[in-house]
Amino acid sequence: MKIRDISVMVACATIGFMAHQAAFAAQSAEEIEQIKTTNACFQNFQAKKYDEALTYCEQASNNGKLQATNLLGAMYENGWGVEKDLVKAADQYKAAANAGLPEAMVNIGTMYENGHGVDQNLQDAQFYYAKAARAGNDAGATNIANMYVKGLTTDLPESEIMDYLAKSSDRGDVLASSKLGELLLKNQDYEQAAKYYLRAADKADPKSLYDLAKLYQSGKANPTDPTLVQQFLKKAADQSYLPALADYGLLLAKTSPKDSIPYLEKAAKQGRKDCIEELAFIYLDGNGVDKNVNKGIELLSESAKNKDFNATRLLGNIYYDGEYVPQDLKKALKYYSVAAKGGDASAQNIFGEMLLKGEGIDRDVRGAIAYFETAADQNNIDALKNLGEIYYTNQYGLINKPLSYKYFDKARELGDSEANIIILQRDFRVDN
Repeated sequence: MKIRDISVMVACATIGFMAHQAAFAAQSAEEIEQIKTTNACFQNFQAKKYDEALTYCEQASNNGKLQATNLLGAMYENGWGVEKDLVKAADQYKAAANAGLPEAMVNIGTMYENGHGVDQNLQDAQFYYAKAARAGNDAGATNIANMYVKGLTTDLPESEIMDYLAKSSDRGDVLASSKLGELLLKNQDYEQAAKYYLRAADKADPKSLYDLAKLYQSGKANPTDPTLVQQFLKKAADQSYLPALADYGLLLAKTSPKDSIPYLEKAAKQGRKDCIEELAFIYLDGNGVDKNVNKGIELLSESAKNKDFNATRLLGNIYYDGEYVPQDLKKALKYYSVAAKGGDASAQNIFGEMLLKGEGIDRDVRGAIAYFETAADQNNIDALKNLGEIYYTNQYGLINKPLSYKYFDKARELGDSEANIIILQRDFRVDN
């Protein structure tokens, strides 16, 4: 009885095992078929046999293979083996993305960014890129970085943006390196800023070359070679980057005026007024070149016509001093007047002094005071001291020592040592 029971039990166990094996074999065959279908999808796609790939990829996609769904998106997007249909492409990408495939997240993000197959929506683009990036997809990180560089990202923490920029920089993206350098500079992480600027500078990005030079020039980061500042400025200037053209030209003018001329001229043509003025005085002084007073005055005059009131005032100085041309107070007054009315505080002060003295014009104390006050409102120290003198002495019949003190004190607050000495030496008490 026990043997029989055992045999029966064995027989039952054997029958159960055989049934299980049959089910397992059937399941494995189905899985194997799915694997073959998926492989056929990928292989035909890679071989650019898109007609065959389409059939297999559709089957694999129906079997839940997200990579196949993503490939279907690419086929519809590009018209490979099927009529091009951006809406269907977006649908395929979105289905795979929402099911968790990072590559598809990047693809649907791109569709949203560009408005292909879907309405353009930068927030949705950012959402999918960021989701892919957080899943470790470098393309997602790069695309977020590129959006940031173009000023298209919204509401992402700066720390996250910096992480994406770093990853994009690691992949060789020059603009990401430069932009990360900017953010690090803003956050006062100067050495790290220099590191990323240098990475971008190695690929000759002119803005990064310039920013790095200025960072080294400020002393906030230490260059390995003290000549790097000039080297980087020159490299950026040679790519016609305007700030570098100007800075390098002005720097070179101190040591090699003749060599600075091409850089100053290019910057001057792009509207850098300081470079026009530097050029003008190189020719006026014959500094490294043949002296050419007419050319110098012509440069300043052209700039003055374009409402460069600093150049206008400099023309006034030239005719007032009589250093390069015969003195001509009427011309000087004309230029000072134009510059003063244009808001140049130094010209306002000088025009006021000429009115006060009656130089080339009828003396007008009240008119002079008006010009001094306008210049003083712009914190022009000379105008403040002129007003202080007018109200301290009785020369003009306007003595007002408290008012005099006020103007000298303001000049002192602005750092003028002479005003400080005057305050210490003079008695500003009101006489009884």
